Amino acid sequence: MKKRILSMMLAIAMVLSMLSGIALTSSAADDAKVYTLVTDASTLAAGDEIIFVSAVADSGVYNAMKIYESGNNVKVEAIELVGETITLTSESVVGRYILGGEAGAWTFFDGTNYLYTSDTKNNKLQSKAEVDEFATWTIAIAEGVTSIVNVGNTSRGVMQYNSSNDLFACYASASQKGVNIYKLAEGITVCTHPNATSEETVAATCTANGELAWTCPDCKATWTESTPPAAHTNEEVVTLEPTCLTAGKMTLTCTVCGSSIERDIPALGHNYVEGTCANCGEAEPADKTFYPVTNAADLKAGDEIIFVSAEALTDGNYYAMLSYVSGNNIKAV
Repeated sequence: MKKRILSMMLAIAMVLSMLSGIALTSSAADDAKVYTLVTDASTLAAGDEIIFVSAVADSGVYNAMKIYESGNNVKVEAIELVGETITLTSESVVGRYILGGEAGAWTFFDGTNYLYTSDTKNNKLQSKAEVDEFATWTIAIAEGVTSIVNVGNTSRGVMQYNSSNDLFACYASASQKGVNIYKLAEGITVCTHPNATSEETVAATCTANGELAWTCPDCKATWTESTPPAAHTNEEVVTLEPTCLTAGKMTLTCTVCGSSIERDIPALGHNYVEGTCANCGEAEPADKTFYPVTNAADLKAGDEIIFVSAEALTDGNYYAMLSYVSGNNIKAV
């Protein structure tokens, strides 16, 4: 009987290998899919698309099995469980497995390989291309507890979720956390709310978020969305007028919440018109000639000096330092 079952498994493996192009991970260009908790093992059938999920939440999060990649076990991906259903989008990296074989000798096919465990000394869960007794499993569900046990490995063949290391592996007994099976629900589609409309129910202020109420006319779903705070409504008051050489000050006070901030007003700079500054009345300085200082000993107190870049810049010009106006540095001309 055992040989007959294995022969059937090999035949199924040949058929599934022809379908290895089926993408069951996030590379699939499928729409969102809904998976429901399997509570009766007799409802499972070859060809079902299933996922494996931790039976209990780990720090409030349920974790689903990915596709085996490398190492001794299979990594996890956090998922959202709503009641007894899980919705996966095409971007999800959760492993989608095709159930093969029959009751008492199930196989879990990921589109390329089969889950298996054969190590009798270590807690392993891996995948391989061929089907044998170590790639076949039994599934039993009693009183809400799912038991997934390897047919060939009688020493360490119980599939479990290890919450300490966030992985799925096989153990000698149910010493870790249980694993539930979720099956792709037939005929259930996920509404993406393309025609949803919103209404502002709480207006945002400069101190608090607002709120939008959304309604989908297609599936009748409703939900709310927070909106960011509004900008301050400021009144500007000049507290210190700027001059040609010094910066001024301005106070901005919000008329809604009363918050206040102070900002600098840039110095005006001289505006010479016919030899006189139109802002402050200062006479425009007469032309003066300055010579480079080549010996520091030539300098003495009272000398009028200017600072100039030692080399011409890429535009071919030399630049001289202006008087300090504001900020952390001094501009050049």
